[in-house]
Amino acid sequence: MAKRKTTLKVIPFENRGGSYSYRVSGTIIGKRVQKNFATQAAAEAFLSELVGAANQEESYRVTTTLFPTDPLLREAESAYAKLTGAAPSASLLKAVEFYLAHNCTELVAMGAVDAVDDFAKERASRGNRQETIDVGTTVLKAFVRKAAMKTTAEMTLEKFREFAQDTAVAVRTRRDRRDLLCNWCEFLVARHAMIENLAVKLPRLEVEYAEPVILRLEQAKKLLEIAAAYPGHKGLPAGSMLPYFSICLLSGIRPDEATRLKPDWSDFTFEKGIITGFRPKTTRARTVVMLPSLQKILEHCKSKGLRPGFFSKSVFDRTRKQAGVFDSWPNDVLRHTYASHHYSVHGDIRFLEKNMGNSEEVLHRSYINQRVLADEGKALLEFVPEKLSVAGARSDLTTQMYDSFGN
Repeated sequence: MAKRKTTLKVIPFENRGGSYSYRVSGTIIGKRVQKNFATQAAAEAFLSELVGAANQEESYRVTTTLFPTDPLLREAESAYAKLTGAAPSASLLKAVEFYLAHNCTELVAMGAVDAVDDFAKERASRGNRQETIDVGTTVLKAFVRKAAMKTTAEMTLEKFREFAQDTAVAVRTRRDRRDLLCNWCEFLVARHAMIENLAVKLPRLEVEYAEPVILRLEQAKKLLEIAAAYPGHKGLPAGSMLPYFSICLLSGIRPDEATRLKPDWSDFTFEKGIITGFRPKTTRARTVVMLPSLQKILEHCKSKGLRPGFFSKSVFDRTRKQAGVFDSWPNDVLRHTYASHHYSVHGDIRFLEKNMGNSEEVLHRSYINQRVLADEGKALLEFVPEKLSVAGARSDLTTQMYDSFGN
């Protein structure tokens, strides 16, 4: 450490009565000294004692700290005080070793919104589905807004905990938020925008899955009957959403997959009874086998010039209301209904894995309701609406539709 000057000396001075005293005055190792003695010998003895003690202290400090300057020593002492104050059993050496292991390069703070956008681009480059990327981007930007963060340097475990463990949302949503934050933090650590993945410190919640909700046989049949009888409305052709409802209900195709089917029917090979040309949640395309009943419905729809993926929110809602299922329509209810009825008849989980693009575990856990009886399953899988065409005289059902929709 830098040597500090010693200026101690013995100074004689005359008292008012004519006698002499001796003062030890000056500085030693940064401390001011001034003390009077009656004799010169006593003053010199005190000075020698001070110098000896100072030499011992300096020698101890040099051999035990090895800090080249006092400011560095003060910094180390401050770091030690902070560490022991936050975690009394912690070791300063271990803290330094952790830093060196996880932060060999300087952290580079990123704008929080930019960090979300960069994460989305990285996911896109890996071939993730755009729909999944868009949902994740929306969730992360909502987190950034709620946490009022400008840069990644402002991220804390408490902010992650507040967002991922918000009891105002469902358990599954909390689990998904936690997983998304983990993936994002992993990306930021790789970019040297974070020292460690804080989100992994949050517990991953276990989701209790309830019995899958499905449409009962009569509800499903009525839905297709009404879709087939739906009148031409505001420029839309009659039965405009029959392809959508029948494809989702009788093949298990996801709603968003159905809406992406090509309007020219080129995704359908009726000679082989298959549907192709779309991608599920993974990057691999799959082929869906059509039931004979579905093929008959879709051949009719094609002959009428209907589009296979047509979707109208107003037609969708009105059809469900007329069928009495509007208030009991959970997400993917048509897929659940198809899987449950098909399994009740055939018990072929391998076929459903291939046709629906889900694993056996997911199918049993989230899709198949085993209360469906085999005769109910057979009735649905073979069902074709009684009146596929609404041309000519109206049926009683068609008349009800017109009256209900105010046409």
